[in-house]
Amino acid sequence: MLAQTIKGFVSDLAQRFRKLLVHHDDQLWSLALACWRAKRGTGLPRKVELWFAYHEGRVYLLGHRDSNWIRNLVAQPHVTLEMEGVLFKGIATVADEKRDLVYDLFREKYGKSQVQYWYGDHRGNRRIVEIALMESS
Repeated sequence: MLAQTIKGFVSDLAQRFRKLLVHHDDQLWSLALACWRAKRGTGLPRKVELWFAYHEGRVYLLGHRDSNWIRNLVAQPHVTLEMEGVLFKGIATVADEKRDLVYDLFREKYGKSQVQYWYGDHRGNRRIVEIALMESS
C-alpha cells in the first residue's frame, strides 16, 4: 500500500512538472538548480541556471566534468529545481550511460546547431546528470 501511495505521489509530481513544461515549452529553455556543498567550501547553496531536458519523469542536465556544480552534486545529491516560481526537490545522480539519449533530447528541444555550438565535439567531457523528482512546494 505504501509503495502504491509513493508511486502515485511521484506520478502526480511528474504530471505537474510535465504540465508546466508543456504549457511553457517555448519559453522554458533553462531552470535554476540549487545544490548544496557538502564538505566543500562554505556549505551554502550554489545556484546555477542550466539547460535541461525532461523525459519519462526525470530531468536531465549536461555539465562539464570539472565544473563545481557537478562536484557538488556528487558530494551532496539533494537538489532543488526552480521553474516559473515552482520549486521541486530531487535526487541527482551521474548517469553517463544515458549520454546518447540525453544528447538526442537536447537536440530535439534546442536544435542541432545550438547543441553543436554549446557542447560541440566534447561529449566525453560532459557529465550526464539525472534528477529524480521527490516533492514540490
